[in-house]
This record gives sequence, C-alpha cells and structure tokens, in this order.
Amino acid sequence: MLSVHVVFHIDNNEIQRLKMSLENIKNLLNEVDSENSYIALVANGASVNLFLHGNASDVDEDIKKLHDKGIKFFVCNNSIKKFNINRLDLLPEVDIVKAGVLTLIELQSEKKCSYIKP
Repeated sequence: MLSVHVVFHIDNNEIQRLKMSLENIKNLLNEVDSENSYIALVANGASVNLFLHGNASDVDEDIKKLHDKGIKFFVCNNSIKKFNINRLDLLPEVDIVKAGVLTLIELQSEKKCSYIKP
C-alpha cells in the first residue's frame, strides 16, 4: 500500500469545509498505509473557532477518532490570540503551533507533505 505525507488546510469558519476535510482524510485512510503515512490538518484564520468545544459538536467524535489513528490537528496561535480563545476551550486533540502559515511551509518543505485545500 502507498504511504503519503499530506497536509490539509482550512482557514474559514465554515463547518462544511471542516466536514469535507475530515471526509477526505477518512477516505484517504482507506486507500493508504496509515502506519507509514503522515496526515495533518492545519487550521488558521477564522477556522480555529471550529475547534472550540461545542462549536462543531457533530464532528468532535470524528476528530477524536482520527486523532486516535494518528492524524495531527494543528491550530494557529496567532489566530487563537486574534479571536481571544482560551486554550482550555479548544478540543484536546488539537496542538497549538506558533503560526499556521509557517507550519504549512515546514510540513511541505521538511516532511514533503502534499498540500490539500478542500
């Protein structure tokens, strides 16, 4: 089976965009060697609001299940500051990164991730 390195990117506060990203990730997991793949989602801008407890409760379970399978979820600290979000209000599955844009660059250059923007 194929192993992949891929980063999904969302930057708006649209639940449909997050749902599409999660469905893309689930479909991808059915087709690749997940043990040897690196799959991440980076949220910056207004999309960080989707990772607050209760804001996207219909996908919280999907995020937890995907995280348990090794999918990385990163949210931008700059965006968290902009929207005055307390870290404790975020889903426990997300990791905060300094800057979402920088993380996207690092994942593409250092981890050789393909970039997907659903």
